[in-house]
Amino acid sequence: FGTMTLIESSVSGNTSESDGGGGVLNTATLTMTNSSVSGNTAAAGYDGGGMTNTGTLTMTGSTVSGNEATRAAGGIANFNVLIISNSTVSGNTAARDGGGIWNNSVMTMTSCTLSKNTASAGDGIGNGGVAMMSASLVDGDCSGVPITSAGHNIESPGDSCGFGEPSDDDSVPVDDLKLDLLADNGGPTLTHALGAGSVAIDVIPEAECVDAEGAPMTIDQRGEPRPETGGTDCDVGAFEVQP
Repeated sequence: FGTMTLIESSVSGNTSESDGGGGVLNTATLTMTNSSVSGNTAAAGYDGGGMTNTGTLTMTGSTVSGNEATRAAGGIANFNVLIISNSTVSGNTAARDGGGIWNNSVMTMTSCTLSKNTASAGDGIGNGGVAMMSASLVDGDCSGVPITSAGHNIESPGDSCGFGEPSDDDSVPVDDLKLDLLADNGGPTLTHALGAGSVAIDVIPEAECVDAEGAPMTIDQRGEPRPETGGTDCDVGAFEVQP
């Protein structure tokens, strides 16, 4: 009911008994940095296996993975304000909408990777509200209200998210992502590395490699430099390939 900050923390192996948010239920203001929410389960009939947000949730450099909901939102259920950047949402499962994220209010996402999430509709994202995304990679599909693009998003394998900016790339074959399994690639949280030849590498000019407020995005989820050392362009998603 107040303000909470999680830094380099892990929330894992929990089950909610009578509400959503198997791992975390935020009703006020939560800032989460370099933390992980994994292996949690929402109670039967509730949303948000990993997290349920009815307040303001700001997430940076974090991973939400392997959570499960019997209704919507295996990873994150958002019912108010969700601001997420340089983060990974992976391997979450929902029986209904939004394997990775179910947004029913306002969501802003920048430089994130969503992969291997599953649901009956919207493996990656189920959207029933207002969502804006930029520089993010969705390995999976979207459902519900089209998402507003601020540019440089990638969707694979289909074209369901609503990305329509010239810099977006949809209907990308899965093999072209060259996305490795979720692993310890350095830094405090697990990430999906980009393999050699990925379509997500070096596609964002440095001047456009910015956060939702327009400030330079100088590091990736692991804390590695963006662009990579000696480079001039940024990669799409939470992982920046280094030389």
